Amino acid sequence: MGLTVLLTLAQDRLSAQETVKVEDKKHKEIYYVLKSDKKVRQGPYCKLGCNDSAEVEGFYKNGLKDSIWTGWPANGVYVQGRKTGVWVYYNFIGQLEQKYDHSTNELLYWRFCGTPDSLFAIYSGDDSTKVKLERPPLYIGGEAVQLEPILARVRFPWFTLWLHKNYRKIIINFTVDSSGKTSDYRVTKGISASFDKRLLKALKDIPQTWLPAIQNGKPVSIEHNFMMSFVIVHRHKKQLQN
Repeated sequence: MGLTVLLTLAQDRLSAQETVKVEDKKHKEIYYVLKSDKKVRQGPYCKLGCNDSAEVEGFYKNGLKDSIWTGWPANGVYVQGRKTGVWVYYNFIGQLEQKYDHSTNELLYWRFCGTPDSLFAIYSGDDSTKVKLERPPLYIGGEAVQLEPILARVRFPWFTLWLHKNYRKIIINFTVDSSGKTSDYRVTKGISASFDKRLLKALKDIPQTWLPAIQNGKPVSIEHNFMMSFVIVHRHKKQLQN
């Protein structure tokens, strides 16, 4: 009996094993794990949204994402934990933001955000020039995909509720070069030293899957920025301590 056949039989036996349902109320997830090894997810998966309706639905096989996954902010197919084929990505208000073919590494569609006269700093060695671009640098999957792991890594401080203005912004500038690699991260507008440091680290730690900016049909290195705004809600001090 060949090795391929043996592996297939082993996988079939694993998938046929009993599973146990897990309801993670903290993360609003419902999924199944193997009864023999509760670290291995196996079977249907569901993540609930704000109104407890299904926000994301998919399937696990041998602990890896597999088959069709649907919901917000992305729809597409996983094969053994890897995205394959054409995926569609949506922004925070449900508009189509990108279509990307993960099999051919090709951008099929992107939604322009900003104004047509926006200027970007293009770098050539140590010199920079501000110009218009045919396409700004794009994070594969869009802003919602980029922000999800950042929010999971950063604990937001209570002190933001005590700021005098209605909101504050933090801006982190960095360079996206002509190959899509990022470097030279720096906070250009912050909230506090400790929080700025945590958010900066979270931004660096997420997968750096960038497409470079395009000017005159060619990829170029530019300065890009990540901006996050905090809405300030005024509360009584005793409420914050409860």
